[in-house]
Amino acid sequence: MLRIFPKKILDSCMYEARWILYPINVGLLIASVIYLCRFLVETGRLIYHAGDFIFGSNSDASLQLAIVRLIEQSMTESLLILILMGGHQIYIRRFEKQSGPQWLEHIDTIGLKVKVSLAFVGYSSAKLMEDLITDGVTHDQWIKDLVTHLVFLVTLLIIAIVWRVMKFFSGMTKPDSTCVSADNLPPT
Repeated sequence: MLRIFPKKILDSCMYEARWILYPINVGLLIASVIYLCRFLVETGRLIYHAGDFIFGSNSDASLQLAIVRLIEQSMTESLLILILMGGHQIYIRRFEKQSGPQWLEHIDTIGLKVKVSLAFVGYSSAKLMEDLITDGVTHDQWIKDLVTHLVFLVTLLIIAIVWRVMKFFSGMTKPDSTCVSADNLPPT
């Protein structure tokens, strides 16, 4: 009986350690609010210069660049929210009975990793587009951003293959509604 007692205490401590994520999630939430303020400032600048964009004193490339930057900020904010909601569901909320979006009840760590990888690929695509629109981007910088994008793509492919193999060997040959995949997550 003495051997079981310390094991139960250790198990309980490990189980309760999930609450360590709360302050981390609060920090990410604060970062999300700060990033929202930055997004609103950039949107305000776009509105302030709207006349220049509409009546032609600014080039189309300038407008495209402003829009791509807003898209990048939107994708970053979506990634933050995805990580907050997914991590909270996987490590904290799953152990408690609460109502919420149905897709959150079925999310697993590998599904979350696929979604986060997709977000990184989208962000790096927007960065490449920004590089193509922006004058003065060096060849070395463009190659660096392209390699980063390719690394994200390969990582996503590996994670997706691992997810498919895990599902195949667990008796499921295709994803269904009980497991979240990139196909059945809500859009970001």
